[in-house]
Amino acid sequence: MASCRLRTAVAAGVAATALIGSAGALGAGAQTVSCKGGASQCTAKVSLAGGASNKAITVKLTDTNLHLASKSAPKADAGAYSMSKGKHTMGGSLYTFTLNAVSSIPKGTMLTLVFKAK
Repeated sequence: MASCRLRTAVAAGVAATALIGSAGALGAGAQTVSCKGGASQCTAKVSLAGGASNKAITVKLTDTNLHLASKSAPKADAGAYSMSKGKHTMGGSLYTFTLNAVSSIPKGTMLTLVFKAK
């Protein structure tokens, strides 16, 4: 009976470790940033440093009527990144997209996103 409980405890521990490991792997390719500003306009900054490969970015918007008005990065890195699959979710309060960027982008390099009211 005690060995049965021990096997169950060991199996539960292994399963928990596997779940934690897989959750960490899923979260490694995702980032959430907050947009700073008000109801008519906000700005979000996403790091491009070190690159990204199909990284899921979520921007928490300050209002539900905002659309992506502009995006900018330093001129030297202008062609070194791409954004795709941009869409609004959660009734317009979140903007999500996929980011790809080359690994040679230096530390401190930011992609600036400006959202404005429609």
